[in-house]
This record gives sequence, C-alpha cells and structure tokens, in this order.
Amino acid sequence: MKNLYELAFIIKSSLDLDKARGILDEMLAYLNKQGAEVTFEGMSEKREMAYEIQKDKFGIYAVVIFKAEPTIIKELEIKIGLDLNIIRHLIMNIEAVKAHVDVSIANAKTLLSGIVPKRAHPVKAAKPKREQVAVREPVAVTAKPKVAKTAAEKKEDKKQVEAKLDKILKDEDIQ
Repeated sequence: MKNLYELAFIIKSSLDLDKARGILDEMLAYLNKQGAEVTFEGMSEKREMAYEIQKDKFGIYAVVIFKAEPTIIKELEIKIGLDLNIIRHLIMNIEAVKAHVDVSIANAKTLLSGIVPKRAHPVKAAKPKREQVAVREPVAVTAKPKVAKTAAEKKEDKKQVEAKLDKILKDEDIQ
C-alpha cells in the first residue's frame, strides 16, 4: 500500500538556481524510477534561514509530495545523505501525522468530556467591586537649599577628619 509522503530539503546557497533545479529533478527522477507518484513539487529562490547550517546563512528550499511504498524511504534517506549539496532534509508520512493528530484530538475531546460539565447557558463572570480608597491631602515638601561650604569650613572639616584618623592610628588596641 502506498503512503503519502512529504520530502522537504534545503540546498546549499552556493549553487545557482539551475544547478539546484538539477538536484530537484534528480530527486524526482529517482522517485519515479522507484515507482513513486509525485503529486507536487516546488522550489524557492535563495532565502535566509532561521539559523546557520554548516556556516551557511542562506539556502534554497525544495518540497516534493509523493505517494510511495514505505520500503523506498530508507533508500531515499541514504541517497539524500550522500548528496553533499543538500544540507538538511525531512521526510514525513503525511497520513501518519494526520492520523496522529486526529487521534490526539479525539483523545482530548474524550478526556475533556468527562471533566468539563456541559452548561445550558453561558455563565457570566462577576464584575469585581471597586474598593473605596481614602484620598490624602497633598503634603507640601520643602527641601533645604544646599549651601556651598566656604573655604574656611572645608579646612575645619579636613582638620576634624585628620584628628580622628590620628586618634585611630595611635590607638594601641589596634596594633
């Protein structure tokens, strides 16, 4: 039974678009040779990547959607891995992903149906009550104006500091 797959890969930006198209055509030829049915193929211009890969900030993106037997996927992985011009790739089984998502949604609905009670009408949320806050009268704040010290006051302060230092240094308990 053939499954539906999506192959997405990034080609090095150092190649021009014709060579990149050649790599995509080579993948298409390989898939056709293996008996796959290609339903979609596309390629972008050179685009900036979200992060550097192999010291490259840009890449050429290509996507192929195809139906194939599961047995050829391993061989396709090996072929892509040997191509040095492809810097990243991803092969997804679209049907398996869709089935997984469907099962996850069904499980979530089943789980929630037992927990969340069904209501006949929506419940309105109560509005929060405003609290009465006492308003204070504004208080006038007066700051003392800074007055610059005179030269004599500065000398006096300096003498006081030196006297305290001398007293500390002469203290015999410290030594």
